[in-house]
Amino acid sequence: MLRSRRLFPVLLAALLLLAAGFVQPRPAFAQPDAPAESAKPQPPADKPVPAVKAEAVPAVRRVPILVDAQGGDPFTTKLAFQFKEAVRRSEGYRLASSGEQAFAVRLIGKVEFESRPHLGSALSVSWLFRERSDVLPVLLDDSVEFVDAATLQPLVDALMARTDKLADKYAYLFD
Repeated sequence: MLRSRRLFPVLLAALLLLAAGFVQPRPAFAQPDAPAESAKPQPPADKPVPAVKAEAVPAVRRVPILVDAQGGDPFTTKLAFQFKEAVRRSEGYRLASSGEQAFAVRLIGKVEFESRPHLGSALSVSWLFRERSDVLPVLLDDSVEFVDAATLQPLVDALMARTDKLADKYAYLFD
């Protein structure tokens, strides 16, 4: 019994030192420890890690636009072509296929003077909303313009600006 009384303080001191080694004081507002990188399973060194491909997600949904040109005069044809190219280049629009829901821009042109077809054209522009190809489109806006060689590109820019305003105004149709 005498021997156990001498060992008791030594064992108690050893237990306290051992317990102090496991318990570490933390600050009151400390964040939890991050998991150690070595705890994650590592792939074998001989096998390459497959690359994860991120899908391209458009930041903005592109509005589909269908361009319909009628009339055989040269300015209506050029205007329709340049308008389609402006739609293709834009970040907010794309050319739509014939069966999908889209804004339709209808260009109907007529030569101003039949004897001089390269002088200029009168043009009717209509913005329509097409739900489907078998549903009657809804008229959103319309305009009458005159186009010649000097006003062709400014008219394309003006039609794109007006299309942009109408797309903002009627954006709820695509929800």
